[in-house]
Amino acid sequence: YPTPVIDEVYMEYKLVSDFKQVQLILYDINGKDCLNITNLPTYSGRHFVARRLSELSQGIYLYRIVAVGSDNETIVKTNKLLKK
Repeated sequence: YPTPVIDEVYMEYKLVSDFKQVQLILYDINGKDCLNITNLPTYSGRHFVARRLSELSQGIYLYRIVAVGSDNETIVKTNKLLKK
């Protein structure tokens, strides 16, 4: 089920090793890139991201985390978000 949010979203993710690039991107239901939340090197551990979504209209969105390691191994996770 989608995670319901109103105007602000809090996301938490955990990395077991260091990554040279971690992207967190929000897409609309048609796959259009709506918001690039983060695109940084990230170290192992827990990470929290807070972002206002007031500029987005109501609907279902997909958020994708793409982590690229130093050996170019890529991990991708996608989930749904419901903007009310």
